[in-house]
Amino acid sequence: MFYKIKSLSKGLDGLIVKGDEMDLDDGYGTYNLVNVSEIIDSNTVIGDRNVKIPMTGGGLWINIHNLEKIDDPGLREFASDNPYGKFLFDGHYVKGDIEVAYCRYERVITVSILELGDDPKRSRKTIYSENFDAKFFNVLNDIIAQEFSNDEEGTDLMFKLSSFKKENG
Repeated sequence: MFYKIKSLSKGLDGLIVKGDEMDLDDGYGTYNLVNVSEIIDSNTVIGDRNVKIPMTGGGLWINIHNLEKIDDPGLREFASDNPYGKFLFDGHYVKGDIEVAYCRYERVITVSILELGDDPKRSRKTIYSENFDAKFFNVLNDIIAQEFSNDEEGTDLMFKLSSFKKENG
């Protein structure tokens, strides 16, 4: 049976537990408790599944008054495959205050143009980012290399890449 924790503590409220309902008599009274066998966080996903924490037998008992029975615990499995395909390599060009970072995947090339600030400890500001079909890698590499080989600062690059994207999809 699945239950949702309520009115127990801020850290535990909303978590899902799996367990068996039992009456426990400790000699002073009978308590309606749930012997928890698993704690499930339906809001957290690691890999392709919701987080589940197994409990050893009798390791955690929760009073039924702090639980709400539920039919569907909302457990899901998710695809963890990268839609871009396998990562192949990455690289970057730097000229003046402009850095171009790119990643090559099986199906996609991601290109980001970053503006470097005066302080090297500060984060860079992304001024352009786009994904391109992997078949355009050589063309894109030529566009970027040509822009960085000129005497200019590389500021026209985002316009050239944007035009290329519009023309080629």
